[in-house]
Amino acid sequence: MKGGGGAAAASAAPGDYVYFKSVVPLHKISIGPKLWRYYDFGPKTVPPLVCIPGIAGTADVYYKQIMSLSMKGYRVMSIDVPQVWNHQEWIHSFEKFLDSMNIHHVRKSSLPSAFLLCIAVLELSNHSYFKPCILHFHSSCASCNL
Repeated sequence: MKGGGGAAAASAAPGDYVYFKSVVPLHKISIGPKLWRYYDFGPKTVPPLVCIPGIAGTADVYYKQIMSLSMKGYRVMSIDVPQVWNHQEWIHSFEKFLDSMNIHHVRKSSLPSAFLLCIAVLELSNHSYFKPCILHFHSSCASCNL
């Protein structure tokens, strides 16, 4: 076992978690009573791919995707969802987070089923963030010009 965090960070490769933590800052933002923690890495001139971990995961679980995709020119955000008590609170909290990040459109190709349920509720409420293809499971959609 190697000693000292400094030596490990100095010898870390771009795909390693230690390297990720040394180059990608964890941001924190308070939105109302909620504290959002997130990583945002890659060019800020392109819309982000927003990664949402499962209920037991944290924003860190996407560190390899963040590093790999950002090196290919993508902007990747990975978020920790703050504690919420029901799906409506989750939807409203996520909506406020997107507003604060100035994100106006979200598209997806595959998401966990719990999140799909939240998206479906938003879709039914005619929320403008989400494109009509949100529930499609294919890589292109004529209505979205993908």
